[in-house]
Amino acid sequence: MAEFDEAVEFQDLVKSLEESLDEPVKAWRFKDGKIKRVGLVCGGGGLTPDVKIAYEKNCDVYITGEKILYTIEYAQFIGMNLIIGSHTFTEIFGIEGLAKKIASHFSDIEIVRLHEDHLEAL
Repeated sequence: MAEFDEAVEFQDLVKSLEESLDEPVKAWRFKDGKIKRVGLVCGGGGLTPDVKIAYEKNCDVYITGEKILYTIEYAQFIGMNLIIGSHTFTEIFGIEGLAKKIASHFSDIEIVRLHEDHLEAL
């Protein structure tokens, strides 16, 4: 979970995520108002219990990389805004951070980012 210092508009958050991930995201607005508290599970956090935890923690939006139909239906039922990127592209920042940390301890390691198509968007 994370909180913005100042609440943001839902559409501004969606646009910012698309720019950061360098890919389109899917977004469902099921709750009015600005976004202050965010629940986030990178990669495969698309099950209804994950959304429920964000709801119970008073999050205004839940962001993850995968979804199933029940994820969307449950988010709608409880009134939770939902943003879905892709499994890989929501995880990339953590993987890059880990790679840089490892490389900082081992000077002979070269970090190479492999290009991966967004198969989920095909």
